[in-house]
Amino acid sequence: MTTRFSRFVTGSVGFSVSFTLVMLLVACNSSDTSVQATSPITQATNTAIAARTNQPVEPSTATSLSSTAVAAVTTIQSLPAVGKSPLDRDVKQSDQIVIAKVENIGELVWTTPDGKEPVNVNDNKYSTTSEQLAPVQLSINTLFKGNLQPGQKVTVYLSGAPNSKPYGASKGFPNDFLKVGETRLWFFNKEKDLRQGTNNNPLISLMPKLYYILNSDTRWYAPNGNILTIAELESAIKNPAPEMNTVVKPSPTPEVQVGQNLNLVKLYQLDKTQSIVLKSASRNVQITDAGEIKAIIATLDKSLTANSDPNMPTGADVKDLALIVFTSSDVRTISFEYNRITGALTHHDSINPVKVLAPNELAQALGLK
Repeated sequence: MTTRFSRFVTGSVGFSVSFTLVMLLVACNSSDTSVQATSPITQATNTAIAARTNQPVEPSTATSLSSTAVAAVTTIQSLPAVGKSPLDRDVKQSDQIVIAKVENIGELVWTTPDGKEPVNVNDNKYSTTSEQLAPVQLSINTLFKGNLQPGQKVTVYLSGAPNSKPYGASKGFPNDFLKVGETRLWFFNKEKDLRQGTNNNPLISLMPKLYYILNSDTRWYAPNGNILTIAELESAIKNPAPEMNTVVKPSPTPEVQVGQNLNLVKLYQLDKTQSIVLKSASRNVQITDAGEIKAIIATLDKSLTANSDPNMPTGADVKDLALIVFTSSDVRTISFEYNRITGALTHHDSINPVKVLAPNELAQALGLK
């Protein structure tokens, strides 16, 4: 969604087709990831939560993890830390930080002005694609930042629900949508009206930036690789890192326009790459050989033309997609979704998304031919 259930999971990017990237990671890891039963969290954590909320802790929310949460944590731990974000930055950029339990998930609603299913889901009439969202009612357990109160209920509209269009209908992706009774640590941005084209029928929702799931070791795990404890979170809130005035901030990358000629190597400084993570149905590997990295980057070191809207759903089969993540010496990562059938190479970014037609030799260099 511009509020999409999965666009916030990367932490460093905004939550349209980045859902595809996250689900691709899950799908690629599903064959070698075993889900094991997780023991209940310790009584010390239960006591801490109860003391913070001044309320007894319900056994269904804090004394044990649901099978869904166990599976989600196991999956999260198996993912590479792609898009990992600093805690201080996440705290500063979030308006609400809460632990909340899912009380109810309502009927799916469309983001179209009249709330009805469009004739063509991919219609370009609006700036964002029409989609079905699930109204998820959360009960606030613990407040760390913001004005929500323990016991208060708030409804957040999320994408990716089972049988929703366009994302939830894909059989290629596993169902990791949250369940009633599940408790997560949420980082929310400000509210936004998700209804398209009109203010007469608003669909107001907090914008999820990031979520964490509690593991049996009493630490909280996010899909982007972040791991934290409640003590670390409280410390980051109470003692924010000072602004480093001496640090020279890089100039923002200029917005790319459709039809613009660009060089991905120069635009994203891919020549500084030290490793490449490749995840696809046919090849799942971390590439560290300097010669192989150089050969891959050489295929992209040329003028390419920016293509159509990168945030439009591709409708591609997950087996045809590959995730390519370039990691530089300063641990900066740039990720691309590559469709080996159409040749589309897409960098999903909430501020400056880019989509180009990749050179034919890229597939061969990646070992996907």
